[in-house]
Amino acid sequence: MHRDQRVAQLVDPLAFVVAHESHAPRERVGATARDARADERVEHLPFRHAEPCHDRHRERREHAAFVAAACAPRDLAPGALLGFVDEHNDVGWQKYNGLRFTGTRRSANGLTFSGNYTFSHCVGTATPGSFPQIASGYTNPDNPDMDKGHCDQDRTHLANITAGYQTPELRNKAWRILASNWRVTGIYSARSGQWINITTGQDNALNGQLQQRPNKLSDDFYGPKTLNNYLNRAAFGVPAPGTFGDLEYRAVEGPAFWQVDAAFSRLVDLGSARSVELRIEAFNLTNHFNWGNPTTTATSGVATLTSSQFGRITTNGGYQRILQFGVKYSF
Repeated sequence: MHRDQRVAQLVDPLAFVVAHESHAPRERVGATARDARADERVEHLPFRHAEPCHDRHRERREHAAFVAAACAPRDLAPGALLGFVDEHNDVGWQKYNGLRFTGTRRSANGLTFSGNYTFSHCVGTATPGSFPQIASGYTNPDNPDMDKGHCDQDRTHLANITAGYQTPELRNKAWRILASNWRVTGIYSARSGQWINITTGQDNALNGQLQQRPNKLSDDFYGPKTLNNYLNRAAFGVPAPGTFGDLEYRAVEGPAFWQVDAAFSRLVDLGSARSVELRIEAFNLTNHFNWGNPTTTATSGVATLTSSQFGRITTNGGYQRILQFGVKYSF
């Protein structure tokens, strides 16, 4: 794998990042016995021939002749009963461009602001999630760029804002005890949605590869964007047998995400090197419901047309409000 990253520092709070990755490992070919390379590899396999001699072959009378021929002891030519063979090599690639803005402001009254925003775009061929990926390579093994689209981790917009404030030492004794020297910190995080891959759930191309995509029938990919109807099913069509769909890889963007976290803390000096720290933390302070993706499973990034849940959002993209309380005594 080869990565090339260049950062151009334009001005202090502004940076432009370009990154390119090539020769990424990826499953490329679902080869059949007619492939000469498969014939060469099968000579080194630890078996002489495939044996479809399971009892299920004997359950149906019409398969009797097939079983007798397939299970008869004999030597077969290399690759004679070889089906699809998966080949892994470094034909994958990705390219990332990003523009990042940052800013910080501190004031004499104890108030501090800082923030950053990134506008980015990542494009490349499909990437594997883990090894091995049996029959989950490129849709068209002869043309890996057919699976060119948004990277799995691509987010067009990313923003974070942090604010902090420390209350001053108050003169009134009662207020000084209750409200002085509290540190308050808040973090606002937001990002655009994950790009989702729409699949047919079928081997339409008849090449043994999974994750095949449908045809695009309309540019209106989205329904009314409700929990029960986020995607427009009528915008996608099943390709004819033996053909590939023309929908781009990861063509649909999922719901955006935002959240506010906060922390309140105070350090109380008890003298003689003793102190007590009081701390309250809130995650998702507003208890905002971030929608999950309208995908077949929560983390797959794939929406399958044959699923009864297609276009529905059934998961939470974040978590409910969480409160934590803590006391630390130091001596």
